[in-house]
Amino acid sequence: MSVTQPANAETIMQTAGDLHDMHAFLPAISALFDLMPDSVILHDAQGTPVYISHALKQDLEITSLTELSACFSPAQREEYNQQLKVTMSSQEATQMVCHFDHGKFSLDINNVISFYPIINRQLQCLGVLAHSYHHALQQHLQEISSHAQKAYMRSLLDGFPFPIWMKNRSGMFVSVNRQFCREFGFDHPRDVLGKNDFDLFDTEMAQQFRADDQHVLHTGQEKRIVEKIRKADGTLYWGYTHKTAARTSEHVIGTVGFTRDVSEERRLQAEIAELENEYALLMNSIPIAIMVYDMSLRRLLVNDYYSKLIRTDGRAFLGKTPAETWSPFVVNLTADDYMHHMHTVIATGEPVFFDMVHTRDASGHSTHDVRLIPRRNKDNEICGVIAVVQDVTMVHESRLRNEHQAHHDALTGLPNRILLAQELEEATSHARQVNEKFAFLMLDLDGFKSINDSMGHDIGDKLLQEVAQRLQTLTPDDGFCCRLGGDEFAMILRHMQDLSQAKTLASHCLQSLHQSYLIDQVEYYISASIGIAVYPDHTANSEDLIRFADTALYGAKDGGRNRWCCYDVGFTHQAERRFHVANALRTAIRQQELSLVFQPIVNMSDRRIHGVEALCRWHSKTLGVVSPAEFIPIAEHTGLMLVLGKTIMAYAFDAAYQINYLSNPGIRVSVNVSARQFNDPKFVEQVGQLLLQHQCQPQWIKLEITESLLLEYSHDVLIKLNQLTGMGMLIALDDFGTGHSALSYLFKFPLQQIKIDRSFIQDIELNPTSAKLIKAIIAMVGSMEKELVAEGVETQKQAELLQQFGCNMAQGFLYSTPLALDSLLSLAHKQYTL
Repeated sequence: MSVTQPANAETIMQTAGDLHDMHAFLPAISALFDLMPDSVILHDAQGTPVYISHALKQDLEITSLTELSACFSPAQREEYNQQLKVTMSSQEATQMVCHFDHGKFSLDINNVISFYPIINRQLQCLGVLAHSYHHALQQHLQEISSHAQKAYMRSLLDGFPFPIWMKNRSGMFVSVNRQFCREFGFDHPRDVLGKNDFDLFDTEMAQQFRADDQHVLHTGQEKRIVEKIRKADGTLYWGYTHKTAARTSEHVIGTVGFTRDVSEERRLQAEIAELENEYALLMNSIPIAIMVYDMSLRRLLVNDYYSKLIRTDGRAFLGKTPAETWSPFVVNLTADDYMHHMHTVIATGEPVFFDMVHTRDASGHSTHDVRLIPRRNKDNEICGVIAVVQDVTMVHESRLRNEHQAHHDALTGLPNRILLAQELEEATSHARQVNEKFAFLMLDLDGFKSINDSMGHDIGDKLLQEVAQRLQTLTPDDGFCCRLGGDEFAMILRHMQDLSQAKTLASHCLQSLHQSYLIDQVEYYISASIGIAVYPDHTANSEDLIRFADTALYGAKDGGRNRWCCYDVGFTHQAERRFHVANALRTAIRQQELSLVFQPIVNMSDRRIHGVEALCRWHSKTLGVVSPAEFIPIAEHTGLMLVLGKTIMAYAFDAAYQINYLSNPGIRVSVNVSARQFNDPKFVEQVGQLLLQHQCQPQWIKLEITESLLLEYSHDVLIKLNQLTGMGMLIALDDFGTGHSALSYLFKFPLQQIKIDRSFIQDIELNPTSAKLIKAIIAMVGSMEKELVAEGVETQKQAELLQQFGCNMAQGFLYSTPLALDSLLSLAHKQYTL
């Protein structure tokens, strides 16, 4: 940068015109600058200091040039030397701000240093003159009398980049520097001499300046003020003004002062203040407690939320350690634990995270997330700890709820499969270590599906909740009970001595679950089947234990239900058979291995066929002939019933078309519909699509449903039945008398045909009670003008009795075994008469 050289520097440079060595300069320099109060250092062409003024030696309390280096910090010394090189290389004056930090001083010294190159006529730089403003300049002004000294002083004053002035006691300016002229619109300092503040400034500013001068003159005290100052161009800036008395040895002769533009500093200070306010606002607004500790773990700062957290003024805890203010309501750690964490942070420089749990009134506990992080100073050294504490009670409770939900059944509150897997692993590990047994019981409800499908999920859910409560009551204190899903449950019986304990528990479960369930003022009955597997008798693997118990469960169901069954190796073969059947059934549906046969429904008086019941048959390419009694339950259990039922309907609708489309004999094809299939929301839509697809007239079809679907009035069931009958189909009630028969649903639902179950027909000849019951059913159904069909008629005597009682329609081996479609169609020439 360009710096105006003071007169004394010009004189020195002129004097140096014929010189080639700075050392020839030293006597004159010493005589000149040792009389001045400013700080001067003279360097030779190599940058080595060869002279230091007397005033600077006094300021720095040094006696020789060798001590000068110690007065600079390493960084400032480097910057100073760099500035020397710049000045010598550019041969132009430069400036820098220098910081003196001498060990002998209690105060630091900051000042502007100007560097002037000393150049001879050969344009050789002989050295550099460095000088700076002396903080006691005003005290020495009275001593300057000679013309040379004034010239030097003028050069010195003009070197400062801010206005400097001196006034006499009357307020007249007797000296100003060039910066003063530049800022206030004068060409030369002499243009200001003899004028006062009222000549230069507006009245308000002049009055204030004059008042400050009078204060200094009367009190002898320095005046420091930050004030607004208007420049010649009208712009205002904030100036830091320093005024002091100008004295001779005996008298105060006036005032001397300077003003420095601190607008940028004020702006930065305002920004800092605003940031500090925002920081304080942020600190005290966030719902997080913040505490700052020193190295002794004493609190230096707390924010407002900390006070809210501890329910008292947190400022009372400043200067104290956690041990001195530890809350008795913290239940999971002590003050020593807390301070140990803090010492760990200080020692390692790494943050430490943990939870702190408090008791809170009758509402339970509150949980706070504590984060201890190292506090560092500007040199990145650890100087304490910052604690950030946040109330995470709701998050903690939510996490516990989520964990509970992840491991527990939402409906019953029992543990689920995930928790079962953990419990089984723990039980297996413990039993292996202590060499003991435990039993795993798997339960499946008998009859639940029928109630759930017919009565709706609301009743089914309440039933499952009651089942769960009963099982929990029966579970030993050290046992385990869970819901696997659907209507399946499981139990673990630990510390078992022998198998009889598991059998006893299973028997108690069966007895309890078989009791009636009162739900919404209606009694319901179900039973259960239980499979038992024992560790390590049956297997030492937890996954196999589940599989074997499931296999035993099937054995209980195959044995008649409402019973328990222990695992046997033979069950594995049965389970494998079911697995293969299920897989093969999927393939059979896809590859059209299924077929239908049709058992005629005849008028017993003339043996004419009025309808046929479609029965599914399966000849597997891999398994051979598979009975419906085997694959239908497997389809129900594996979820294949929906696709199987749709396939059977499609085949039946196609057969109905073939039977009726030419001669239209009016033979209805009956199709059995399971409760699960019927409760499919898209069932009615599916039926309509199949009718169109196979060109089947609705009046050619009769859908057979079971009593389980009608146990209690259901609006959804009624709507679907009305939609189906509205299409022109008939609805038949199959196996009447085998379920919880109720006459009421015969009136409520649009049923056109009732089929008496074969179990009533079989002993009609020998059992008078059965005969009377059949007679009553026939009379009742007849009074309702509904068609009646007797199933399973196998003897002529049965047929005669049924006709005597008033039943005309029958189905059974007496008349025909199930016929293939071709065989049935071949009866057309006989008018479908057997």
